[in-house]
Amino acid sequence: ELYLQNTELNQRYVFHSDLNCDCGYHAQIQDGILLTSNKNQSKYDRPDLTREYYKDIPADLTSLFQKSYNWMQDQMQIDNWNNKVILETHINAYFYLQVALDRLDKNAKYIIIDKYPEMLKLYKGLIDSTDSNFNILYIADASLDFPIRKNSVDLFIDYFSSNEYQFSNHHWLVHLITPYMKKDGLTLGTYFYFHKGKKSIQNLLNYYPEAYEQNFNLPLFLNALQQDWSILNQTNIGFTTQTGTNWAFNYHVDGEEMHLFSYLARLKLK
Repeated sequence: ELYLQNTELNQRYVFHSDLNCDCGYHAQIQDGILLTSNKNQSKYDRPDLTREYYKDIPADLTSLFQKSYNWMQDQMQIDNWNNKVILETHINAYFYLQVALDRLDKNAKYIIIDKYPEMLKLYKGLIDSTDSNFNILYIADASLDFPIRKNSVDLFIDYFSSNEYQFSNHHWLVHLITPYMKKDGLTLGTYFYFHKGKKSIQNLLNYYPEAYEQNFNLPLFLNALQQDWSILNQTNIGFTTQTGTNWAFNYHVDGEEMHLFSYLARLKLK
């Protein structure tokens, strides 16, 4: 339980506050964003506030993105998300829920987490400008020790999040997110992988020395996923051999295949 002090709020939102727990935990809310003490420590990444990720994206790759968005939106429409909790993390590269904003259930509760407060502030401003009145909790936290109650999330969105997490970690995000999921929780995502992408992976390790060499490896991702999750639906969106001269895929070598794999999975009962 967290106690609020020095608080500015209205009937619906908390804008500023100091959050404290008798256990010694402390966090702050500034401009409607919850800031934990877990700050980004990586020296090889930065917040993409000017969205350089999207510059010079070839048409073929843009088409793959749209196909994956469409597939994921079709899967979301199968369930009723009224009063459900939906979580998305690692939005510095791609932010699926912002793309799907016009189709989202306004009665759901959303949690958006990134290691960069600047990215959250950017997207919060964009979403607030739509006057859409979504129930969104923004959390700036560079760890996976989130201030979220365990077994409380109904749906985890993993659009490139698993890939981005492994730019600075040698673990599988789909394992580490499970404590926050309800017993019948779902994950919906798109995983990027290379087919015979040896040169691209070497570039990745050169540009991001903290990166996991097994990133962009579909068989290992599926093995990790299926330890905790049962795949309900899946599709190979397609692939490209050209990703342009952008920051997003500066490590990709033209000619090597980069694929997009989309999936829906349910947490296994234990």
